[in-house]
Amino acid sequence: MRFLLLISLIVLMSSTTAFTDNFFQPHDNKHHVYRTCGESLNRRVAFLCNGGKIQTEILNALDCCSHGCTDKQLFSWCDYQL
Repeated sequence: MRFLLLISLIVLMSSTTAFTDNFFQPHDNKHHVYRTCGESLNRRVAFLCNGGKIQTEILNALDCCSHGCTDKQLFSWCDYQL
């Protein structure tokens, strides 16, 4: 099951990088340098998912703080279950 998740993440990341999109890179945001990457990423996810969230394992696998993530990548993993 984890292998399938890893494969799907790789496919998703490779397919979405071809599109031009907003790119999440908190260290480039000069207005919010006081925020940690995790805090900025959580705010971005809350905005994109409209109150939903993304599972922690998926966020760790995407590694947005090191490599950056597009809004399309983040939005595609939104989980609206309460």
